[in-house]
Amino acid sequence: MATPWPNTLVFKRNLRRALAVALVSFGALVFSALVAADAAEPREETAFGSNPGNLRMFSYVAAELAPTAPLIVVLHGCKQKAAAFARDAGWLALADRAKLALLLPEQKGLPSYFYESPRSHVVATMFGANNQNACFNWFEPKDTVRDRGEALSIRQMIDAMLERYSLDRSRVYCRWSLGRRGDGGSHACALSGAFRRRRHRGGHTLWLRQRCIQGVAMHEPGYRSDAR
Repeated sequence: MATPWPNTLVFKRNLRRALAVALVSFGALVFSALVAADAAEPREETAFGSNPGNLRMFSYVAAELAPTAPLIVVLHGCKQKAAAFARDAGWLALADRAKLALLLPEQKGLPSYFYESPRSHVVATMFGANNQNACFNWFEPKDTVRDRGEALSIRQMIDAMLERYSLDRSRVYCRWSLGRRGDGGSHACALSGAFRRRRHRGGHTLWLRQRCIQGVAMHEPGYRSDAR
């Protein structure tokens, strides 16, 4: 039997080593990705109240939550999802770094291919949607007054978070999406008006007179960015 060339033996040995290193590295990458994905994703919570506004509730609680940690309510904008917005805007990373809790209410909208369609409101109820573009209904009086609609749903979510995770009731803050899709800011302002007797804190720099907006048809005429 012919004796293998020395360089052939070396090649086979090096190949086995390279394959072993590649397999170990790949396994480590997969494990890290799975751990990171599991740690970085908000969870949906149920049974938080009567939910008259028909919203979804997501939460993100940092590992090793700080004692009496604050709660930040993060409101997404139109055409956005709560978890994706919180992740892309850096809220999840902030929660991990500061050891705090996030409440992420989510509006029920239509599938994206129905966005901006002039007839989408007709099929909205078929999908159980509140708003065709997944906007919070800050311009609808029934959703922005105390103890009604979406405002009450978010208040119930806040109360559920405070109780379930033993958070600091004196440090509840509200933040939102900015820019063209930043209707979350308008809803935060409406919530500040609806909850003005509670100790929740909103950071809106403008006061939106939501009472002057009586419905979708009055959306643009009723919005005053210079309102005091």
